[in-house]
Amino acid sequence: MASSPDLHKGESGGLSELRIVLLGNKQSSPGNTILGREEFKGYTIECVKRQGAVAGRQVTVVRTPERWRYYVQGAL
Repeated sequence: MASSPDLHKGESGGLSELRIVLLGNKQSSPGNTILGREEFKGYTIECVKRQGAVAGRQVTVVRTPERWRYYVQGAL
């Protein structure tokens, strides 16, 4: 039987690229942590895409606007 990659031990299983979309508010810090550097700052009104190499993989992080916050407040 062929062995499968052990993802718990950090083997990528052939995934050379990873795409992550951050939803909600206050997502600058998680995006910066994922990329390992300061790429996202403060509030944004449009989607922002940043890329980098993390553990040998190409990682794309997309931060979305925080607009939902105002729609919810207006509905209450």
